[in-house]
Amino acid sequence: MQVLDPISGMIALAGLIAFVASVGLVFKLYGVTWGFAIAAAELVAATILIFIALKRFPQSRVGNLLILRRSLDKEDGFSGTKNAEEYIGAEGETVTHLRPAGIARIDSQRMDVVTEGDFIDKGKKVKVVTVEGNRIVVREIEVTV
Repeated sequence: MQVLDPISGMIALAGLIAFVASVGLVFKLYGVTWGFAIAAAELVAATILIFIALKRFPQSRVGNLLILRRSLDKEDGFSGTKNAEEYIGAEGETVTHLRPAGIARIDSQRMDVVTEGDFIDKGKKVKVVTVEGNRIVVREIEVTV
């Protein structure tokens, strides 16, 4: 894919130069009215061609080589992050100030956590209230004396 990047840029530049040159020649040879008409027609045609190309690219031979067709599901054993849902309800202690994000030690593991918007000082007791993907949300536990 790295090889295509400079080539794609040169092809795009060549297309832009051809567009400007063709519109310039029409302006020079046929006048302003035809110049604007050809410029508009070329822009519409280019837009339509780009949409068609993007629609057909996934089914093309190159598209089949570049696009991943398999899904990487949990059911197949793939996982991007550790499942943190097991920590819901677990209690721990903040290692850093949570403003509103920081680090807490929960079940003897340091974790990146966020609060529900509150600032929590370092060393306070917290409880995991929700887990959304790899985002662990904690709430301060009110200590009663």
